[in-house]
Amino acid sequence: MKLHKTIGLLSLLAVMLPLSCKESYLEQKNTQGITEDALFKKPADGVALVTGIYDAFHDVDFTLKALWYQANFLSQDFKNYGADTFFETYEVPTDFAALDLFWSRAYQGVARANSAIPIIANMRTNNVISDSLANRLTGETLFLRGMFYYYLASNFGGVPLELKTVTDDGRHPRNTQDEVFTAVAADMKAAA
Repeated sequence: MKLHKTIGLLSLLAVMLPLSCKESYLEQKNTQGITEDALFKKPADGVALVTGIYDAFHDVDFTLKALWYQANFLSQDFKNYGADTFFETYEVPTDFAALDLFWSRAYQGVARANSAIPIIANMRTNNVISDSLANRLTGETLFLRGMFYYYLASNFGGVPLELKTVTDDGRHPRNTQDEVFTAVAADMKAAA
């Protein structure tokens, strides 16, 4: 009986050993995310790229009360159900979390837009997307970047103006409010 078990195990091992030692098992696959080679190979990828810019508006903290919340910070209409009355007296505390979230989400949207512009151009060059789709996506991207900067400059005055993908630490000097609005106008004109 013991001999039969040994022969059975050796037979099973002889069958399984060649199956388990394929060369493909030694090749490591990227399980951390999508590689750059796999991205932007079809028109839907370009649309998804621009949709990701819109996502900067859909954070729970950023648009819990919708875009009107940030758009009305400086208006006489901002009441927030009586909670943020300091806007009426222009005494906004430095620890007002909504402004911090507004700043970081707006620059997240700007960074996404700046990254999308050359990718869309590359997709057009490689004939992945048509000229009309590339024009639409580029227009949306420029409009969104302009809108982010419009609200940033309206609320904070001069802000750092980043019109290309940032490759350093991102600590750039503040531009004047006029420079930011000039960039906004240029983006809106190019988007039209």
